[in-house]
Amino acid sequence: MAGRHSARATAHWAGLGVLALMTACQGSPVLASFDGALEQRPRMAGEGTEQAVIVRRLTELRPGQSCDRAMSHASLSNQYWRVERLRGLRVTPLAEAPGDVFLILRGDQGGYVANAGCGRYTGSYQVSGTSIAFDAPARRTDCPAALRDRQQTLLDILAAVRTWAIQGQVLELFDATGLSLAALEAVYLH
Repeated sequence: MAGRHSARATAHWAGLGVLALMTACQGSPVLASFDGALEQRPRMAGEGTEQAVIVRRLTELRPGQSCDRAMSHASLSNQYWRVERLRGLRVTPLAEAPGDVFLILRGDQGGYVANAGCGRYTGSYQVSGTSIAFDAPARRTDCPAALRDRQQTLLDILAAVRTWAIQGQVLELFDATGLSLAALEAVYLH
């Protein structure tokens, strides 16, 4: 079972396609994210095929970042996780809630804090290997209409999550069938 999720996380990582580029004019690193896939293609030289990264769409450039951070592995707990995707859809800022949609996992207490722009929700979680379960939050807040759907989606996903995998700085949460429900990026506060 762990192998299945590791392969999924690896495919997801390749799909995010994090690639470090060096800008020629300034010589500083730029981290480029793109949607793409790993595919078998004919070799440039010689016979046969080789695996190649196929870029379908450039999604983001982050000047000053490099693969060093992206390729190190974040820890699950004692971590601030910014939610990047929910059910495959990119999370974008809303005028009503300009901050991050986030999940903080506290290690010692086994507690979490979640926020999708409409108050903070707290609860507990349990981890055993690659299995994870989130308890329902201790309190629920009424949300303005513009934020209600996003907040409910985040809470529904936490209720459905059964396993997790980390590849680099990306935490992926899966349901019982292995379907990816959310992708989160580790954020290090200074």
